[in-house]
Amino acid sequence: MCKIYSEINFKINNSKKDYVTLLTGAEHLLKNCKKLGTLPFSSMARLAFIATAILRSLEHGEKIKSSDIDSFMNSIYSPLSEIQYDYSSYVKKIISRKEFLQKYGHLRPGTYDITALRYDQQSRLFDNLGHFHNVKKIKLNNESIKFEKILKNSNFELKLSFDKFSRKSIMMREKIKFEFTKGLSDALELIIIAVKQLGITKEEVAFLDLQTIFKNKNLKKNELKKMLKRKIKLNSQIFKANCYLVLPPILFSDTDFEIIKYGLVHPNFISKKMIIAEAVNIRSSDRHIPVLQNKIAVVENADPGFDWILSKNPAGLITKYGGVASHMAIRCAELNIPAAIGCGEVLFEKSVHSKKLLLDCDNKQIIALEPTITSKYADEKKILKALGYIK
Repeated sequence: MCKIYSEINFKINNSKKDYVTLLTGAEHLLKNCKKLGTLPFSSMARLAFIATAILRSLEHGEKIKSSDIDSFMNSIYSPLSEIQYDYSSYVKKIISRKEFLQKYGHLRPGTYDITALRYDQQSRLFDNLGHFHNVKKIKLNNESIKFEKILKNSNFELKLSFDKFSRKSIMMREKIKFEFTKGLSDALELIIIAVKQLGITKEEVAFLDLQTIFKNKNLKKNELKKMLKRKIKLNSQIFKANCYLVLPPILFSDTDFEIIKYGLVHPNFISKKMIIAEAVNIRSSDRHIPVLQNKIAVVENADPGFDWILSKNPAGLITKYGGVASHMAIRCAELNIPAAIGCGEVLFEKSVHSKKLLLDCDNKQIIALEPTITSKYADEKKILKALGYIK
């Protein structure tokens, strides 16, 4: 995958960098992302989900302890393990900032957000440097969890070593995604540079779809600029109108458009720790790096571009979206950081609007200790929100 990305970038760097060439290069990068990244990742992600689901089912069936799962996850060597090592090497001045960014500079908070800054575009990323939690990996010995024996006694037929299957699938899920984001991030940068030649900013190009850009890239410059500007104006108006729409998290039937239901979501709690700390809300659009040491980071969905959070020594993490085998669920389990992954609308909003939170992973609770919004008219607001009148 990396070889093909490098070949495409080499061709671009050694050719005339007009907008047509840049957009053609971006198109080739994205096609290879789909072929060599998206499809393999979707398959490996499913296998990793199966492995994680089996582990959790064994825990729920009281066949193993949650601490056994934590130890197992901490023993897996993934791209994060490599980031840990390289980040530690940078802090110790063993490698330079340039060397670190050559490897990880493509990451951006919000993998698909063209307006988000990459690591190599954020000078403040290296402010208030900390150390990743538990840089040293746990080594499981022969007396550790014997998955095969447990599963066999549970009448679960195995065709291969469950330990190897789960370890490999989880590791490869992270590795493929890390490599996949390189081509994607470079493609977004090529699009930004290309449309700049047309007098279009990255904030404006965010309102365009890829098909519109690539399909019309061979038009004359002024003609293409006018057409794209017209599309941007139209799509931005549609976007503003859509911002007023309220939809439920999951649609089960057409009646869900009439009454908005926010069902009770059970987050995926990582570790058995209980912490009380100040909450810090993080958005992909933020242009500053907040201080997170000993604080609970609250973010909608944390993809690989948000791995910088873990270098700031947070006390814990809460996300709105994400499942048991999602990126940050694996990350936090690997580092034994208390987290609640996939809280849903209600719990996430409560977390966002609180200065201090209690995150009790053992008892599976998130409690707002210092709410920042008044509870006055709370019931009325819930009814209006359910009817779709307010967001």
